[in-house]
Amino acid sequence: MYADRIDALAGRLDRPLLVTSLVNIRYLTGFGGSSAYLLVRPDAGAVFLTDGRYGETAERLLAAIPSASLEVATSGIWDRLAGILEGGGELSLEAHDVSWDVVETLRDRTDRQPVATTGLVEELRRTKGPSEVAALRAAAAAGDAAFGAVRTLVA
Repeated sequence: MYADRIDALAGRLDRPLLVTSLVNIRYLTGFGGSSAYLLVRPDAGAVFLTDGRYGETAERLLAAIPSASLEVATSGIWDRLAGILEGGGELSLEAHDVSWDVVETLRDRTDRQPVATTGLVEELRRTKGPSEVAALRAAAAAGDAAFGAVRTLVA
């Protein structure tokens, strides 16, 4: 499921995208920690970066995503991120989630040119796959059953 999501996103890109929104990172990888970056390339390759607190958790999650490699920063996450971003050219950023400070730091520490983008991951999140539709149906059925039980309790 997560590998398909990353591949679908990569297929929509014309330049690498640095995903910084933790909500979008969770959608794309299943990672629920508080420190992560995900670089998704148009060639369907991805690099997931987190700090040392989450290395083992991220390793387990990424085992199911063959197109993604893992980088764990034990000190200096910006140094590691700058190394991942080597190669120059434009880099898409999630405009709604990136501060000016992050943009300036990227300009100062990398040879990338940040380009603001919006909605790339959110567009994917709007479309539900078969497993997501099944989960939504199961949740709706559970809600219906709960309300039915409450109705009998208050009647």
